[in-house]
Amino acid sequence: MSVPAEAVRSARWAIGGYVLVLAALTLSREADNGGLLRFYLLVRDVTGALTFGRAAVSFREAEALANLLLFVPLGALLPLALPRVLLLGLLCGAAAASAGIELAQYVLLPARVPSMLDVIMNTAGAAVGLVLGGDARRILRRWRS
Repeated sequence: MSVPAEAVRSARWAIGGYVLVLAALTLSREADNGGLLRFYLLVRDVTGALTFGRAAVSFREAEALANLLLFVPLGALLPLALPRVLLLGLLCGAAAASAGIELAQYVLLPARVPSMLDVIMNTAGAAVGLVLGGDARRILRRWRS
């Protein structure tokens, strides 16, 4: 029972594109504060609407959510791209990738501020994605057999 080769190839191509976008977002000289500000305003407005103005979201909370969401696609694609690797190993790899990004920001980009919270939220996002991708991998294996 294995994941179809077409699914593996597609997931690997998608990861390649994702890595390029991830590098552009995380390793640019200046943080895209405009994009993060727009995301914050959206989260703030949606939260306010859903709670009838009774709950508020801080900029830092929105930034943490953005970091979580940033790694969900990676977590979802990894089980399909690397179907023989255990999910725990993939989670460790995603955590290492996030830590590597923060280290690169520290060493190469003094205008960017590396953060342990970013690593934690990226890893949590990867974990959410791994649950989804692990389920997709199981479905594809069953479908194949």
